[in-house]
Amino acid sequence: QLKELVVLYFSDYLIELLKFCPNLEVFFMLADEYGTDEVVKQLAEYCPLLQSMSLMYWHGVDDESLQKLLEKCPNLREINELPLTSRDPSKIK
Repeated sequence: QLKELVVLYFSDYLIELLKFCPNLEVFFMLADEYGTDEVVKQLAEYCPLLQSMSLMYWHGVDDESLQKLLEKCPNLREINELPLTSRDPSKIK
């Protein structure tokens, strides 16, 4: 089962993929702000074991989506905003 996912580019396939990741614990999204709010909603809905989430862009995430994420992912302990220089996934620790 997939436990960690690093996303470089947003696509509609990501939204579908998250529906099949109930054991996901760590999520990194290095893509631009397009689709970020929808991704957060899907993580809340389908990834209840999420412990850590890092996004490069938070601009599109609304308060309701973030609240839903916090309610539905009780193990979530870390939420990060990645610096713009983080596009290289090998530099993520």
